Amino acid sequence: MTAAERLRPRTVRRGRDLLTTREVADLLRVRPVTVALWAQAGKVPSVPTADGGVGHPRDQVLDLVARGGVLAEALSALEAVRELALSIGAETEAADIGRLIATLRP
Repeated sequence: MTAAERLRPRTVRRGRDLLTTREVADLLRVRPVTVALWAQAGKVPSVPTADGGVGHPRDQVLDLVARGGVLAEALSALEAVRELALSIGAETEAADIGRLIATLRP
């Protein structure tokens, strides 16, 4: 199933140009707070909306999902932290990080 197909049907029917943070979180399979943090860090495209909120350009988000985007970057960072934990003898922590990586992998 493609990222566009995972969007709720009403989103596709409306043909909106912007996605909500919740919709982006569903696509990336993370929590909305993670999307908000990634948006603040510039890792997920976002634009201010008229009501003072934040929207995410649909085409840019779908492109990011198609390329593996943020999730691939996060997994790479977690792998590096896991290796560091192993190098300092923190096997329990490395195992915890390994389980998190396994959970996040598509």
